[in-house]
Amino acid sequence: MKVQIEELEGKTAFAFCRHLNMPVDAQDESLEVYRGDTLSFTIPSIKRGSTLSLVERSNGGFRIEKYRKFNG
Repeated sequence: MKVQIEELEGKTAFAFCRHLNMPVDAQDESLEVYRGDTLSFTIPSIKRGSTLSLVERSNGGFRIEKYRKFNG
């Protein structure tokens, strides 16, 4: 699946994967995110991407970890 960065609507690509309503057999498709005609990054599996989260670390960096739903 190809999307423009603007289509993420401010969400991370992982959050975008969680919000996609796709048939189960299509969830192993990759998500390609473009800025104009330039490929910015690829998530190899939408299904796998929906289980991950991008977390900001205290030192200013980021890491990818398992998604945990907020219950608050």
